[in-house]
Amino acid sequence: MEGDKYWVFVEEEWRVGTIANEPAKPGFVKVNANQKVVEVKKDEMVLITEDSLFESDDLITLNQLNEPNILYNLESRFKKDLIYTYIGPMIISVNPYQVLNQFGEHLIPQYNSLPRKDLPPHLYAISKEAYEALSKLGRSQSVIISGESGAGKTEATKIILKYITVASKGQSNALSDAILATNPILEAFGNAKTVKNNNSSRFGKLIKITFDATGSISGASINNYLLESTRIIDQAPNERNYHIFYSLIKGSDPDRRKRLRILPSVTQYKYLSQGDLTCGGRDDAQVFQEVLHSFQQLGFSSSEVDDILMVLSGILHLGNIDFSGTDTVDILNNNQLLAVCDTLQIPEMTLKPALTKKMFTGGGRATVYSIPLTKPQAIENRDAMAKALYNKLFEYLIVQINRKLIGKSVPEQNFIAILDIYGFEIFEKNSLEQFCINYANEKLQESFNQNLFKAEQEEYKKEGVPWSDIKFKDNKGCIELIEKNVSGVLSLLNEECMIPKGDDKGFLNKMVQVNGRNPFFAYQPRKKDLFEIKHYAGTVEYNVIGFLEKNRNTLNKDVVSVIACSESPLIQSLFSYQSQTSKATVVQIFKKELGALVDLINSSEKRYVRCIKPNHQKQPRMFDPKCSLLQLQTNGVLETVALRKAGYSTKMETNLFCQRYFVLGLKPPTMESFLKTTLPKEEWLIGKTKIFLRQNGLQILEDLRTTKLVKYVIVIQNHFRKAKAVNLFADLLEKKRKEEEERRRREEEERRRRE
Repeated sequence: MEGDKYWVFVEEEWRVGTIANEPAKPGFVKVNANQKVVEVKKDEMVLITEDSLFESDDLITLNQLNEPNILYNLESRFKKDLIYTYIGPMIISVNPYQVLNQFGEHLIPQYNSLPRKDLPPHLYAISKEAYEALSKLGRSQSVIISGESGAGKTEATKIILKYITVASKGQSNALSDAILATNPILEAFGNAKTVKNNNSSRFGKLIKITFDATGSISGASINNYLLESTRIIDQAPNERNYHIFYSLIKGSDPDRRKRLRILPSVTQYKYLSQGDLTCGGRDDAQVFQEVLHSFQQLGFSSSEVDDILMVLSGILHLGNIDFSGTDTVDILNNNQLLAVCDTLQIPEMTLKPALTKKMFTGGGRATVYSIPLTKPQAIENRDAMAKALYNKLFEYLIVQINRKLIGKSVPEQNFIAILDIYGFEIFEKNSLEQFCINYANEKLQESFNQNLFKAEQEEYKKEGVPWSDIKFKDNKGCIELIEKNVSGVLSLLNEECMIPKGDDKGFLNKMVQVNGRNPFFAYQPRKKDLFEIKHYAGTVEYNVIGFLEKNRNTLNKDVVSVIACSESPLIQSLFSYQSQTSKATVVQIFKKELGALVDLINSSEKRYVRCIKPNHQKQPRMFDPKCSLLQLQTNGVLETVALRKAGYSTKMETNLFCQRYFVLGLKPPTMESFLKTTLPKEEWLIGKTKIFLRQNGLQILEDLRTTKLVKYVIVIQNHFRKAKAVNLFADLLEKKRKEEEERRRREEEERRRRE
């Protein structure tokens, strides 16, 4: 109607529009939107009413459930610094790009003691529900934190971890503190500045915390996934290497600088000066002190820490080694060579030829020969050594940290697992690293779909309760393209790696030949090295060059033999064993790890945190609707809202339901009449073996149960107080009687004495 306002979808975003008094083709309407007249489909316009602009802290309570209203609700809350919004038991967290004091640690006691309905949405509330389900009901929990890079996953992980360690403190204070102490170390060694995020996790991690029967922390462990090793030697413009390198240089005191041969400035290191030198909002020197303190809290000795930092210094000096010549090379800067030899404790006579020559045996007498390397080969050797050292050092840190967190060994322990894994990635150039990251996100999305959509709908059908199917983006086809035996991307890549002369082009040709007609795969001959995969979050173009080399997972024998000559006990230990999976490819190892991760998640109750990046500029109080909408569409938020609105979040077996609410007078024969008289009709359903409740219905029952139990407690307390008073009165009478007897005895003795 003329004068009414509508949501209209124009230029990939929802805008407010009014009907223009202009002719349009059948089925379309001309609309004034954003100072332009546009033509939109009539049935795609959404009328804006007064109640549609109602703001809610839980999206399933919105009066009008549609895409623009959900987006409007999140935006209006974000502009008030309300960054958390529920979707029933799930929570959306919008990255504020600033510290908000109203969501600080001082609120933990409130969220620990008050019910969820009495407080604003917060990650503390989700954490409390997970901890109480574990400590009171004995159910293991997984908290899956997802979102693209820069959405705030790492900070969300720290907030949840903080609540759990505080809530569970009993006899495990030291262990709780140790778990928190891992954060600064893992961030420093595993996070870096990227174009999308100033503190981007360049590895995935699963923090698994185990608990004893009292609900106290009994131990913890950390699993890491796919550290981005290429960042050690090369960073894109406006990005940085790992934080720890800059912290080491800026935070070391004069004594440490001299001992570790640290150069005065970051700009003097090749591995650090290719991108940005600073990171907004991060004090590298201060962070270094926090890292040292964390090492101390975890029980690392000062000599152990020095050994770790010495390896870092050696890696940086290694990157500074430059070569002269083209076909044959020599080292230009011997001072840098000596610095590497000193910090890594490798003899010069061993290191120099390893960097400039290729050694091999022959002649039947194990005679050692050498041929000079070209400059590109020498650079490749140098960089391979740097990457190998950092990878092994990172693995060593994880192993040592886990040893500090073992705690008490008790079989069959319940756990809370917190997953912080890299978000879906689409860069200008996407290689095997991005492929593995996006594959991981596909598997997690599949688990999410299975848990929230497929399983939910199947359960309603099985229980014989009314239900309308909710459409969702099923990513089964993409997973099959990646995982299928023989024809899947993983199988074809591993097969090509086994061929002696297999190469990237051969791998690409096989993919085109086998999957050319697959709707989730695309190849354009004019883009000879590129192929596309249609992921659930968008189509990604991958560059095949380097796939095989990265997947083979083989360390250069010359590099290993040189490092093995180090006199440093730490470096010797890094390369002293051959992993059982050393012959497996990167994707074989990753697929196995991913399978174990999904199995762990599926063995527990799942809680989801969906992190949203509100803008690409990393600016506070800026909400870009187009940027945010795309994330809501790709990570299942919109479908989840529809599911939760239509569905019943709590399903309880009938016998357990009767046991729990017995105090309210509930008995199995009177169940239906009990529900009819206690709850609104839309809040419950009775299935074949289960009772289905919506969130509001559950809250009503829990409040009634709590009120009734409090009354019983008061009656019991009064009874005990009365009994205690009676006993006390009896004791007083007895005491009085004895005192009177004693008085009479003394008087009688006194009387006899006088006589």
